Amino acid sequence: MPIRHLESPRQQTNTMQKENTLREEEKGATTSLKTDSLTFEDKQNLIGFFSLLLQVDKRINPQNYKPQKQRND
Repeated sequence: MPIRHLESPRQQTNTMQKENTLREEEKGATTSLKTDSLTFEDKQNLIGFFSLLLQVDKRINPQNYKPQKQRND
């Protein structure tokens, strides 16, 4: 961490606390998606987006979505 010569010790402490909070938030954001904080519209947009991805994938790779014959071993 660089030394801040222009800040008072109190300002340095506040800056360090903010940086630590940001690091913790970034760490939490990478580990999981918290859907509790999403609004109804946000959730619908996510559902719509993945629905669109599925439609595109079905069009590009139809062989992956054909029914497969079951094998009886």
